Amino acid sequence: MMLFLVIAIVVLAVIVLGFLAGSMMWLVKSRYKNRQLDEPVLDSRLTDTSKVGTCASCGKRRIIVRHDDSLCAFCYSSFRTKKA
Repeated sequence: MMLFLVIAIVVLAVIVLGFLAGSMMWLVKSRYKNRQLDEPVLDSRLTDTSKVGTCASCGKRRIIVRHDDSLCAFCYSSFRTKKA
């Protein structure tokens, strides 16, 4: 009897949390579905020395921070923190 009560409480908690997560996703999507950005987000983060290009390591189009090797910030950070 006690086991069924614990299982029922856990299942109820999972259902409530799932409902809350689904409601939040629906709310965000319904509020911002037709909103257009004034300018591209990627271009707004560019500095004088940065440029957008294809990363030589991951192949994604990102801001290149290491121009010598054509690496994006993520790949550059990954290579710097690898232990030899």
